[in-house]
Amino acid sequence: MKKTLVVLGILTLLTACQTTKLGEPKGLGATAIPLDFDIPGSQFACSRISLPLYSVEEDGAFYNDPLELEIYPSRDSSYQIRSDIPEDNYTIKSIRCYSKERYVINGAKSYIEHEVGLFLPISGNEITVPNFKVIGRQKKDRFRYGIDKSFGLKRKQMIEQIKVENDLTGWKIKDSY
Repeated sequence: MKKTLVVLGILTLLTACQTTKLGEPKGLGATAIPLDFDIPGSQFACSRISLPLYSVEEDGAFYNDPLELEIYPSRDSSYQIRSDIPEDNYTIKSIRCYSKERYVINGAKSYIEHEVGLFLPISGNEITVPNFKVIGRQKKDRFRYGIDKSFGLKRKQMIEQIKVENDLTGWKIKDSY
């Protein structure tokens, strides 16, 4: 019961801390998720995109309740920061696209899910910049979303943007792992 309440509290924190501004360092970690959305209209087919973070046990088993990193697609932002993430080595097993309200897709589910298999280490008072970016493309009645691992020079530009837009006192940027 206590574990469930703690996880629910953390989920609320992760959802509430979605921004391009970094909070105060509290011994917990953060990640700056790179984004690349090409949305011609005002709305993307995915109302939100979720990256479930699974903590890996020493024996290789996953915790049952993942932490959810939620991303709200926007063509105006090149990254979103999530802070207050407990220190751990996480695995992202899938990426989910949640449909707009009252839409049912993929049978009776409200999301489409694709397996990805990514690693995301989070350390206290560090901002982890992943070696991937979340992408989304939409043209007329077709859309796609996913993970792009060819990040290249834009990664360094994004890190510089984070440094300009945030007070990094007490924080360290981890851009390779």
